Amino acid sequence: MLCGHTHGGQLRVPLVGEPFAPVEDKRYVAGLNAFGERHIYTTRGVGSLYGLRLNCRPEVTMLELV
Repeated sequence: MLCGHTHGGQLRVPLVGEPFAPVEDKRYVAGLNAFGERHIYTTRGVGSLYGLRLNCRPEVTMLELV
């Protein structure tokens, strides 16, 4: 499953994480994770709100589906 539009939390605070991420379960903010028997990949994307990103680099992901 491919997901996106979390901006990776956009503001990542050391030792705290992503306090403003738009997801209930912080495991799904960015990256590859297990979701039951499925795999879910959430990209951080390249956008930002108000042009601000802190400790959360933009990401363009290229996936090869076989």
